[in-house]
Amino acid sequence: MSDTKGFNPRISNLLAVVLITIAIFVDITQALLSVIGFLILGVALNTLISACMTMFFGIVFIMNGVSFFSSRRLAVTGTALLIEAIPLLNNLPTWTMYTVVAVKNVRKEDKERWLEKNSSAYKKGSFTQ
Repeated sequence: MSDTKGFNPRISNLLAVVLITIAIFVDITQALLSVIGFLILGVALNTLISACMTMFFGIVFIMNGVSFFSSRRLAVTGTALLIEAIPLLNNLPTWTMYTVVAVKNVRKEDKERWLEKNSSAYKKGSFTQ
């Protein structure tokens, strides 16, 4: 394992846990709204929740220096928004999956940048994952 002294990811462990916990709570809430039978009201509330979550994650990511719509995350973001827009598919844990993938991608980018800057092995081209 490489020495990562001085490595500070844009999304800390605490923030990652908080974001994933919020996403799990929102996914459970959306599933319950759909299952309980509030057909029209459930669809409307789920749409409102999805819009709020999109804004929430966008603000949190921007505040932490992460582009919400970077080329790497654009496909993941678009897929999550598309799934959330389809009434029965939005029962899937889309926000949880999106959050886990987004945090993982940001951490990978941060680690690659840190290694590129600090690792002599990386600079010599002998770095392997």
